[in-house]
Amino acid sequence: MFEEKDGEGVMMTLRRETQSLHLDTERVFPLMRKDLNLSQYRTILELLSVMHTRVEESIPECPSERLRTFADMRRRTPALDKDREYLSSLGVVSLSVPIVPPPPSLSTELAWIGMLYVSEGSRLGGIYLSGHLEKHFKFSNGMGYSYFSGSGRRTKAEWSDFCSMCEEMVAPADVSRLTLAAKDSFQWHLKCFQTLLQSDGAFTTGVLV
Repeated sequence: MFEEKDGEGVMMTLRRETQSLHLDTERVFPLMRKDLNLSQYRTILELLSVMHTRVEESIPECPSERLRTFADMRRRTPALDKDREYLSSLGVVSLSVPIVPPPPSLSTELAWIGMLYVSEGSRLGGIYLSGHLEKHFKFSNGMGYSYFSGSGRRTKAEWSDFCSMCEEMVAPADVSRLTLAAKDSFQWHLKCFQTLLQSDGAFTTGVLV
């Protein structure tokens, strides 16, 4: 049940209301497995590519010019394409990639902000994950993990820009609906990652960090 607290900003409310889903999603994301191999990693990238393609193909229909421009500038598929090409150059092939469930409807501004909240927030997590990949696979200079390394030190500043935009665009009366949209986005990501884990025996075993 949505709980509104006096004096709490949009982003603080979103963080509080989605915290449990955020943690659930992190737990099933298999990147941190101690025994993760390059084929499994390639498969994760393939899944993410499918997911981001499904979202990005809807950008032209985004009802807000400001959000449409923002989403277009923040496309994630180019980095994924670069990483997949690098792994291909090493001869790394993917395991079977499952069919992902359809993303939430992105027909409203609030739906887009909810989806971007999850996507942009994941770029912050990528700062930590990129360090893990450097150690685990001996990657360097963004080669093979540019999706996770993102904008490097600028990532936090870019997140702050997104937060400022949300605070400007979302009226207090719309925070509850935005929270539902963000939860829908987290639930979709959770289902996609669960589908990956359940689709191939290579992801059903192993030890998480």
